[in-house]
Amino acid sequence: MNIISIKAKTYTILEIVILLCVHKRTVYEWKRNGLKTIDNKRPFLIHGSDLKSFLSNRSQERKMKLKNGELYCVKCKDGVIPSNLTIEKKNEKQMIVKGNCPNCGRKINRFDSVRNKEKWVISPTKVESFEIPIPKKAKKKKATEQIGLFDNMNTHINSNFGEGE
Repeated sequence: MNIISIKAKTYTILEIVILLCVHKRTVYEWKRNGLKTIDNKRPFLIHGSDLKSFLSNRSQERKMKLKNGELYCVKCKDGVIPSNLTIEKKNEKQMIVKGNCPNCGRKINRFDSVRNKEKWVISPTKVESFEIPIPKKAKKKKATEQIGLFDNMNTHINSNFGEGE
């Protein structure tokens, strides 16, 4: 939902549906939950500033501020300190923090900036696991090079994955 596209004008329910790509029942539910209308006559008219403030307040209410070292568990709907914490470097700027929820055992993860790696490092073994380089992608072969390999397909597949000979 892109609330930046909401302008300071009056919208009907149908215009909000088209603008935000939501179902009309969703907009009627917002109206029941406190979205202000200009009056209670049909067609319902909603001022853009009221819509924008309603949606931004709604999103702020749903956000959960996590403490250092916490991941959000979708099943438990709470921030937890994960067990089996691992950190993988995705690229030069991002890393993936993975673990398991101690309450339900579900896998949980979070993308974070490499600059924040100190808040995730708990023991020296985790620092070593963080420094593992990203594996390079295998080079793609040209279609003309692959045509002659059909007779020896197993060795071709195994050599691409570092197995076999």
